[in-house]
Amino acid sequence: MFGLRKMHGMANTPQAWTLAAAEASNYGKVKYITTMILKNIFCLIIVLVTVTGCVSTKSISSYNDKTYFKESPKIVSYKDRYFLRFVYPDNTFAFFMMCESKINADTLIYYLPVTTSSGNLRGKIQFQEIFKANEIEIIKKKNVYWEEPDGSLVVMPLRCRKRPRLW
Repeated sequence: MFGLRKMHGMANTPQAWTLAAAEASNYGKVKYITTMILKNIFCLIIVLVTVTGCVSTKSISSYNDKTYFKESPKIVSYKDRYFLRFVYPDNTFAFFMMCESKINADTLIYYLPVTTSSGNLRGKIQFQEIFKANEIEIIKKKNVYWEEPDGSLVVMPLRCRKRPRLW
């Protein structure tokens, strides 16, 4: 910008400096606005990929798959509290896992939609407390299943504990 004015003989005039400063100021604003728009679009894309990429209603593991579970998931109850409990494997990857549930025709179905790519939980016990009243009612009816990757269902056992030891 300023170099072009220099060629036309305006290099040392006050008008040239004022015009160059105004153009530089506008260029900086346009660059800033463009950068902000691109950052916002990038953040939106990341959020959309994360949300849509990590949401699944299909299981990636079988109920008895020793790659994912040392002990298969089961429902454990103590008094009026219910938990989904499983043990991570000892000898394979043991990334953090969070089982999901869905209700279909008065049947509670658990499944593992995804795992994370971090953590080392080999041999650790995990349990997720079940809080939803409608899920607890179905558990009391013993109508709880694990969904296999092929869509078939496996009955999940319910263990009642008399003592508070859940694991």
